[in-house]
Amino acid sequence: MRVRSGTLRYGAIADRIREQIAAGGYCTGDVLPSQSALAEQFQTTVTTVRQALRVLHDEGLVELRHGVGSFVTGLHDRHRGLQLASFPRTGSSARLRTETEVLERLHGVAPVEVLRVFSGRYAEFSALKRLRRANGRPVMFQESYLPPAYADVVDAYTIDRPLYSLLSVRVHRVISSAEEQLDAVPAGPEVAGLLKIAENCPCLRSARVSRTVDGEAVLYDIAYMVGGAVRVALQRNGRYAELEYTVCPEEWGDGEA
Repeated sequence: MRVRSGTLRYGAIADRIREQIAAGGYCTGDVLPSQSALAEQFQTTVTTVRQALRVLHDEGLVELRHGVGSFVTGLHDRHRGLQLASFPRTGSSARLRTETEVLERLHGVAPVEVLRVFSGRYAEFSALKRLRRANGRPVMFQESYLPPAYADVVDAYTIDRPLYSLLSVRVHRVISSAEEQLDAVPAGPEVAGLLKIAENCPCLRSARVSRTVDGEAVLYDIAYMVGGAVRVALQRNGRYAELEYTVCPEEWGDGEA
Protein backbone atom coordinates (compact mmCIF):
# COMPACT_ATOMS: atom_id res chain seq x y z
CA MET A 1 0.00 0.00 0.00
CA ARG A 2 1.34 3.44 -0.94
CA VAL A 3 -0.08 6.23 1.20
CA ARG A 4 -0.45 9.69 -0.26
CA SER A 5 2.16 12.31 0.55
CA GLY A 6 1.49 15.21 2.89
CA THR A 7 1.08 15.93 6.56
CA LEU A 8 -1.77 13.41 7.01
CA ARG A 9 0.27 10.35 6.06
CA TYR A 10 0.46 9.19 9.66
CA GLY A 11 -3.34 9.44 9.89
CA ALA A 12 -3.75 7.17 6.85
CA ILE A 13 -1.40 4.61 8.40
CA ALA A 14 -3.28 4.74 11.71
CA ASP A 15 -6.53 4.22 9.79
CA ARG A 16 -5.17 1.10 8.09
CA ILE A 17 -3.86 -0.46 11.32
CA ARG A 18 -7.07 0.45 13.16
CA GLU A 19 -9.13 -1.23 10.45
CA GLN A 20 -7.00 -4.38 10.71
CA ILE A 21 -7.54 -4.49 14.47
CA ALA A 22 -11.29 -3.93 14.14
CA ALA A 23 -11.53 -6.67 11.50
CA GLY A 24 -9.64 -9.18 13.66
CA GLY A 25 -6.38 -9.14 11.72
CA TYR A 26 -4.61 -8.35 15.00
CA CYS A 27 -5.91 -9.66 18.32
CA THR A 28 -5.36 -8.52 21.89
CA GLY A 29 -1.78 -9.29 22.90
CA ASP A 30 -0.42 -9.49 19.35
CA VAL A 31 2.78 -7.59 18.64
CA LEU A 32 2.73 -5.32 15.60
CA PRO A 33 5.58 -5.40 13.07
CA SER A 34 8.56 -3.27 14.01
CA GLN A 35 8.48 0.43 13.20
CA SER A 36 11.07 -0.07 10.47
CA ALA A 37 9.02 -2.91 8.97
CA LEU A 38 5.87 -0.78 9.03
CA ALA A 39 7.79 2.09 7.43
CA GLU A 40 8.85 -0.23 4.62
CA GLN A 41 5.32 -1.64 4.27
CA PHE A 42 3.75 1.82 3.97
CA GLN A 43 6.71 3.31 2.05
CA THR A 44 7.21 6.12 4.53
CA THR A 45 9.58 7.09 7.34
CA VAL A 46 9.96 5.63 10.83
CA THR A 47 9.04 9.04 12.24
CA THR A 48 5.71 8.96 10.41
CA VAL A 49 5.03 5.42 11.63
CA ARG A 50 5.85 6.51 15.18
CA GLN A 51 3.25 9.30 14.89
CA ALA A 52 0.63 6.80 13.68
CA LEU A 53 1.34 4.46 16.59
CA ARG A 54 1.05 7.36 19.01
CA VAL A 55 -2.46 8.06 17.67
CA LEU A 56 -3.44 4.41 18.26
CA HIS A 57 -1.85 4.50 21.71
CA ASP A 58 -3.91 7.57 22.64
CA GLU A 59 -7.06 5.70 21.54
CA GLY A 60 -6.22 2.76 23.80
CA LEU A 61 -5.67 0.34 20.93
CA VAL A 62 -1.89 -0.06 21.13
CA GLU A 63 0.56 -0.20 24.01
CA LEU A 64 4.05 1.10 23.23
CA ARG A 65 6.79 -0.66 25.20
CA HIS A 66 10.14 1.04 24.79
CA GLY A 67 12.77 -1.37 23.50
CA VAL A 68 10.24 -4.21 23.22
CA GLY A 69 7.59 -3.35 20.62
CA SER A 70 4.02 -2.23 20.00
CA PHE A 71 1.31 -4.51 21.40
CA VAL A 72 -2.40 -4.59 20.56
CA THR A 73 -4.53 -3.87 23.61
CA GLY A 74 -7.94 -3.58 21.90
CA LEU A 75 -10.56 -3.97 20.98
CA HIS A 76 -10.46 -5.09 24.63
CA ASP A 77 -13.07 -5.29 27.40
CA ARG A 78 -14.37 -1.74 27.21
CA HIS A 79 -14.83 -2.06 23.44
CA ARG A 80 -16.12 -5.65 23.30
CA GLY A 81 -18.87 -4.80 25.73
CA LEU A 82 -20.37 -2.42 23.20
CA GLN A 83 -21.13 -5.11 20.71
CA LEU A 84 -24.71 -6.12 21.28
CA ALA A 85 -24.23 -7.21 17.67
CA SER A 86 -21.93 -10.00 18.90
CA PHE A 87 -25.12 -12.08 18.81
CA PRO A 88 -23.74 -14.56 16.22
CA ARG A 89 -20.69 -15.24 18.43
CA THR A 90 -22.94 -15.78 21.45
CA GLY A 91 -25.05 -18.22 19.48
CA SER A 92 -21.99 -20.13 18.33
CA SER A 93 -20.78 -20.59 21.89
CA ALA A 94 -24.23 -21.89 22.85
CA ARG A 95 -24.37 -24.20 19.80
CA LEU A 96 -27.27 -22.26 18.36
CA ARG A 97 -27.94 -21.57 14.71
CA THR A 98 -28.03 -17.79 14.53
CA GLU A 99 -28.91 -15.44 11.72
CA THR A 100 -29.46 -11.74 11.17
CA GLU A 101 -31.94 -10.25 8.71
CA VAL A 102 -31.73 -6.64 7.58
CA LEU A 103 -35.29 -5.35 7.58
CA GLU A 104 -34.82 -1.74 6.50
CA ARG A 105 -32.20 0.88 5.67
CA LEU A 106 -33.67 4.33 6.17
CA HIS A 107 -32.45 7.89 5.62
CA GLY A 108 -33.92 11.20 6.69
CA VAL A 109 -35.79 9.89 9.76
CA ALA A 110 -36.20 11.92 12.96
CA PRO A 111 -37.68 9.98 15.92
CA VAL A 112 -38.21 12.23 18.92
CA GLU A 113 -36.24 9.92 21.22
CA VAL A 114 -33.21 10.00 18.93
CA LEU A 115 -33.37 13.78 18.52
CA ARG A 116 -33.33 14.08 22.31
CA VAL A 117 -30.34 11.75 22.70
CA PHE A 118 -28.28 13.85 20.28
CA SER A 119 -29.45 17.08 21.96
CA GLY A 120 -30.98 18.46 18.76
CA ARG A 121 -27.63 18.70 16.96
CA TYR A 122 -29.06 17.01 13.88
CA ALA A 123 -32.42 17.35 12.17
CA GLU A 124 -32.52 13.81 10.80
CA PHE A 125 -30.73 10.47 10.94
CA SER A 126 -30.08 7.28 9.04
CA ALA A 127 -31.32 4.01 10.50
CA LEU A 128 -30.66 0.30 10.21
CA LYS A 129 -33.31 -2.14 11.40
CA ARG A 130 -32.39 -5.78 12.01
CA LEU A 131 -34.09 -8.94 13.24
CA ARG A 132 -31.99 -11.60 14.94
CA ARG A 133 -32.99 -15.25 15.18
CA ALA A 134 -31.72 -18.26 17.11
CA ASN A 135 -32.58 -21.72 15.79
CA GLY A 136 -35.07 -20.03 13.48
CA ARG A 137 -36.92 -18.20 16.25
CA PRO A 138 -36.87 -14.37 16.49
CA VAL A 139 -35.24 -13.25 19.74
CA MET A 140 -34.15 -9.65 19.13
CA PHE A 141 -35.31 -6.65 17.12
CA GLN A 142 -32.69 -3.90 16.85
CA GLU A 143 -32.82 -0.32 15.54
CA SER A 144 -29.56 1.59 15.06
CA TYR A 145 -29.50 5.35 14.38
CA LEU A 146 -26.53 7.30 13.03
CA PRO A 147 -25.97 11.03 12.36
CA PRO A 148 -26.20 12.09 8.69
CA ALA A 149 -22.40 12.30 8.33
CA TYR A 150 -22.25 8.50 8.64
CA ALA A 151 -25.23 7.61 6.44
CA ASP A 152 -22.95 5.60 4.13
CA VAL A 153 -22.27 3.14 6.98
CA VAL A 154 -25.92 2.09 6.87
CA ASP A 155 -25.68 1.38 3.14
CA ALA A 156 -22.34 -0.43 3.48
CA TYR A 157 -23.43 -2.71 6.35
CA THR A 158 -23.48 -6.46 5.71
CA ILE A 159 -24.33 -9.18 8.19
CA ASP A 160 -20.78 -10.60 8.14
CA ARG A 161 -19.18 -7.43 9.54
CA PRO A 162 -20.21 -5.77 12.83
CA LEU A 163 -21.69 -2.29 12.57
CA TYR A 164 -19.21 -1.07 15.21
CA SER A 165 -16.28 -2.17 13.08
CA LEU A 166 -17.57 -0.31 10.02
CA LEU A 167 -18.35 2.79 12.03
CA SER A 168 -14.99 2.89 13.81
CA VAL A 169 -13.20 2.87 10.46
CA ARG A 170 -15.56 5.51 9.04
CA VAL A 171 -15.17 8.00 11.90
CA HIS A 172 -11.40 7.28 12.18
CA ARG A 173 -11.76 6.81 15.92
CA VAL A 174 -12.53 3.91 18.22
CA ILE A 175 -15.99 3.68 19.76
CA SER A 176 -14.78 3.38 23.33
CA SER A 177 -17.65 4.14 25.72
CA ALA A 178 -21.39 3.82 26.00
CA GLU A 179 -24.27 4.53 28.33
CA GLU A 180 -26.91 1.83 28.32
CA GLN A 181 -30.31 1.64 29.99
CA LEU A 182 -32.24 -1.61 30.40
CA ASP A 183 -35.99 -1.66 31.02
CA ALA A 184 -38.70 -4.32 31.15
CA VAL A 185 -41.47 -3.16 28.81
CA PRO A 186 -44.60 -4.64 27.21
CA ALA A 187 -44.26 -5.47 23.54
CA GLY A 188 -46.04 -3.02 21.26
CA PRO A 189 -47.78 -4.13 18.04
CA GLU A 190 -44.70 -3.78 15.77
CA VAL A 191 -42.29 -5.50 18.17
CA ALA A 192 -44.79 -8.26 19.00
CA GLY A 193 -45.36 -8.96 15.32
CA LEU A 194 -41.65 -9.16 14.50
CA LEU A 195 -40.73 -11.27 17.53
CA LYS A 196 -43.84 -13.44 17.10
CA ILE A 197 -45.03 -12.97 20.65
CA ALA A 198 -48.33 -11.80 22.10
CA GLU A 199 -48.87 -8.06 22.28
CA ASN A 200 -47.97 -6.72 25.75
CA CYS A 201 -45.79 -9.77 26.40
CA PRO A 202 -42.78 -8.69 28.57
CA CYS A 203 -39.64 -7.68 26.66
CA LEU A 204 -36.23 -6.47 27.73
CA ARG A 205 -35.51 -3.09 26.09
CA SER A 206 -31.94 -1.84 25.74
CA ALA A 207 -31.28 1.81 24.81
CA ARG A 208 -27.64 2.72 24.33
CA VAL A 209 -25.67 5.71 23.06
CA SER A 210 -22.10 4.97 21.93
CA ARG A 211 -19.29 7.51 21.89
CA THR A 212 -15.81 7.83 20.43
CA VAL A 213 -12.67 8.31 22.53
CA ASP A 214 -13.18 12.09 22.37
CA GLY A 215 -16.80 11.91 23.54
CA GLU A 216 -18.67 12.32 20.25
CA ALA A 217 -22.02 10.46 20.17
CA VAL A 218 -22.07 8.49 16.91
CA LEU A 219 -24.62 5.71 17.38
CA TYR A 220 -27.89 5.13 19.21
CA ASP A 221 -29.15 1.57 19.50
CA ILE A 222 -32.57 0.38 20.64
CA ALA A 223 -33.03 -3.37 21.01
CA TYR A 224 -36.04 -5.41 22.09
CA MET A 225 -35.35 -8.92 23.37
CA VAL A 226 -37.88 -11.64 24.07
CA GLY A 227 -38.46 -12.01 27.79
CA GLY A 228 -37.05 -15.35 28.93
CA ALA A 229 -35.03 -15.84 25.73
CA VAL A 230 -32.05 -13.63 26.61
CA ARG A 231 -30.03 -13.53 29.82
CA VAL A 232 -28.03 -10.43 30.72
CA ALA A 233 -24.94 -10.69 32.94
CA LEU A 234 -22.64 -7.90 34.15
CA GLN A 235 -18.95 -8.79 34.26
CA ARG A 236 -16.35 -6.56 35.87
CA ASN A 237 -12.69 -6.48 34.90
CA GLY A 238 -10.83 -3.96 37.00
CA ARG A 239 -12.38 -0.56 36.32
CA TYR A 240 -14.17 -1.80 33.19
CA ALA A 241 -17.59 -3.44 33.11
CA GLU A 242 -19.14 -5.47 30.32
CA LEU A 243 -22.73 -6.50 29.72
CA GLU A 244 -22.97 -9.96 28.20
CA TYR A 245 -26.10 -11.10 26.41
CA THR A 246 -26.70 -14.85 26.20
CA VAL A 247 -29.48 -16.59 24.30
CA CYS A 248 -31.14 -19.19 26.57
CA PRO A 249 -33.44 -21.44 24.51
CA GLU A 250 -34.10 -23.72 27.46
CA GLU A 251 -35.80 -20.84 29.29
CA TRP A 252 -38.02 -19.60 26.48
CA GLY A 253 -41.55 -19.11 27.65
CA ASP A 254 -44.81 -19.83 25.89
CA GLY A 255 -45.62 -16.20 25.09
CA GLU A 256 -45.80 -16.78 21.34
CA ALA A 257 -48.65 -15.10 19.52
